[in-house]
Amino acid sequence: VVRLKTMGDCVTIKKWLDEELSFLVDEQAVLKYFADIWPEDKVDAIREASTEYSKLELLCSKLCTIQDDDEVNYMEFLTMLEKEMERAEETFYSLLRERESIAKRLQSHGIPVTWLQDHPESVLGKLKKSTLNLATLYMKRVVKEVKANGADGNMDNSIDNPLSLCNLMAEQSSMLTFQGVRFAFRVHQLANGFDEQAVTVFSDLKTLALEQLEKKSLHSEFLEPCDSP
Repeated sequence: VVRLKTMGDCVTIKKWLDEELSFLVDEQAVLKYFADIWPEDKVDAIREASTEYSKLELLCSKLCTIQDDDEVNYMEFLTMLEKEMERAEETFYSLLRERESIAKRLQSHGIPVTWLQDHPESVLGKLKKSTLNLATLYMKRVVKEVKANGADGNMDNSIDNPLSLCNLMAEQSSMLTFQGVRFAFRVHQLANGFDEQAVTVFSDLKTLALEQLEKKSLHSEFLEPCDSP
């Protein structure tokens, strides 16, 4: 009887089984002769649980190790982060929806289910925490680009009218800032809060947003037509 105390044991058993059974030309054709003693349902459950667990571990590792790259255009970089966040959300919520049925099946075969629980030490908890790196990278790049636009006027050079250029810069910077805040909110919802680093970067983003609101207010007052005497 195989006793599995952790998912590490489960992954090890799966790897060993796959290596041993790989020597068979037709696994099913051979194993059907041992149907009375071969625990097919349990082996299938071990394989499925190990595969899902390993995928989650790999995803967590990938999200945690993503770094900013100044050579990559900011829009491409932000789009990549959004795709990774969508992948994390889909994985997390899909597992939550199926968690009860999965846990019931695994428990019937003596396979650990603590990794399916939503707490900081579980792989689900690690997945939520790993998305904080995405939020930090996203907000940092947004802040950097908005400040660069404000300092360099890195916009459409074909616009000659200073007022039009200012309006365009303000509009694009505001949209980018809003993008950053919206992405940060998504991560905050999934991760149930920010870590210290994300809080610091969000503070910078919030400062930018408030500055833009103030400038927009002043700009509106400046353009507002005077009352006729």
